[in-house]
Amino acid sequence: MTYVIAALALLALPIFIVILRQSQTRRYQAFVAIGLLPLLSDWPLIGYVYGWPTWSGISKGFSLSFVVMLAVALIHTNKRKISGIPFAWIFILYAIAVIISVLNSRMYLASLFTLWQYLSVVTVFLAICLEADNPKVYRSILTGFAFGLIYQSGHVIWLKLNGVGQAAGTLGHQNLLGIGVELTMLPVLAAVLAGDRRPVMFAGLVAGLICIAGTGSRGTVGIGGGAAIILIFLSLARRPDRRKFGLATVCVLAVAIAAPFALGNLKTRFQDTSFFTTETERELFEDAARSMANNNPLGVGANQYVFVSNVEGYADRFGIPWQLADRSVPVHNGYLLARAETGRLGEWAFIIAIFLPLFAALKIAVIDRKSLTGDLLIGSAMALVAVAAHSFYEFGLHLFPLQLLFYMNLGLIAAEVRARRYKLPGKALRRVQGSCASERSMPVPSVYGHGAGVISNYLEHHQRHSA
Repeated sequence: MTYVIAALALLALPIFIVILRQSQTRRYQAFVAIGLLPLLSDWPLIGYVYGWPTWSGISKGFSLSFVVMLAVALIHTNKRKISGIPFAWIFILYAIAVIISVLNSRMYLASLFTLWQYLSVVTVFLAICLEADNPKVYRSILTGFAFGLIYQSGHVIWLKLNGVGQAAGTLGHQNLLGIGVELTMLPVLAAVLAGDRRPVMFAGLVAGLICIAGTGSRGTVGIGGGAAIILIFLSLARRPDRRKFGLATVCVLAVAIAAPFALGNLKTRFQDTSFFTTETERELFEDAARSMANNNPLGVGANQYVFVSNVEGYADRFGIPWQLADRSVPVHNGYLLARAETGRLGEWAFIIAIFLPLFAALKIAVIDRKSLTGDLLIGSAMALVAVAAHSFYEFGLHLFPLQLLFYMNLGLIAAEVRARRYKLPGKALRRVQGSCASERSMPVPSVYGHGAGVISNYLEHHQRHSA
C-alpha cells in the first residue's frame, strides 16, 4: 500500500501544477491545504519509495507525500525568483551536520532517510517563504491551521467520550498533540487579535483550547496556555486599541473556562501525587543520551539513537526498563537527541533554527510597532518560544508532521524578512495588486484592521517601508 500512496503522490504533481496555473484562487486554496495536511496524520498521505517499516528510528524511509508534492508544484509555478532566502545558512548548517553523521553512522542508509525528510520540510518552507508576504497567502495558511485544529479537537472529544484519560488526537501521544497545537493555535490567536474575525478562526481557537485541556499533559497545559496568555499581553502592549482589548478579554475568559477541565484531567492522571512529580525514566534517557554524545562527538548518526542505545548497551547501562514503550523511542529531549545523533554541530543548528527566526520576528514587531504584520509575527514567535520550551521534554520537532508545522512558521517569518530586505513594493507587489484588480472596484473588506482591506494594508505597509 505504501508504494501505491507514493506513486499517487508523484502522479499528483503534474495535476497540481495544472490546477495551480488556472487562477490565483487555486493557489490560495493550495496554501489552505498546506496548513491543514500535517494535522491529518491518520490519513494515507505519505508513501515510501523505499523504506524500512520496522526500523526503530524516527524516519522510516524515502517518503513522498502530498503536502511536499503540493509545495513543489507551488514553487514550480511561482514566477518570483528564488533568491535571498532568509535563514538559508541555518538549513545548510544542519544539512552538513546530518551528512557528517551519515559518514559516522552505523547504518548509513537510515541516516539518509533523515536527510531526505529534512529536504522535504525545507521544500515546504521555501514554498511559503516565496509567497507568504502576500496577506491572502498568509491568511490561507492560518485557515489551514484552524481547520487542522478543528479536526484534532473532534478526535479529542471522541476519545474523551470513550473514557480516554489523555487524548492524543491522531498524533499518537498527548505531548506531540500539544506541540502541534502550539505551532498552529498561537499564530491563529495572533491573527484574531490583529483583526481577523472569520468564524473559522474563532472555531480554531476554541478547538485548540479543547485539545490542550484534553491532553492531560503538564507541558501542554503549562507551556501552551502560558504562551497564549503572554501572546495576548504582548499584542496589547504593541498595538493597544478598544477592539483588541475586547477580543483579549474574551480569549482570557476562554482560557479560564478551559483551565478547570485541564486541571481535572491532570488530577485524574496524578490522583494523590503532585503534578510536578519527576519521571525517573526521563532522567535515565537523558543520562544515556549524554553518555552517547560524549562518546561520539560527531554523533552516532541521524536516525540511530534507539538502535545504538539498545545494541551498544547504553539502555542497559543506565537501567532503562526492558519494555517496548521505553526501548523503542528516543530520549524525550529534542536538544539531546540532536546532540546524540548529529553531534554538537547538529544541536547548535537545531537551536539556531528556533531562536534566530524567533528574534527576527520579535525585532520586526518591536521596531515597527505601526505595522499590522508585527502583530501576526508575534504568533509565530510565541509558537517558537513554546516549542523551544517543550523540546526540553519531548523529541516532537524531529517528527515529520511537526517538523512541517515548525518550518511553516519559519516560512511565515522568513517571507516578511525577505519582503523588508528587498523592499517588495516593486514588481512582486504590483503582481499581487494586479491579481486582485477586481477588488479595487468595490469596498475591500477589513481583515486585519479597521477600514482597510488586505491588499490596501499590504500596499500601505510596504510603501511606507520603501520610502
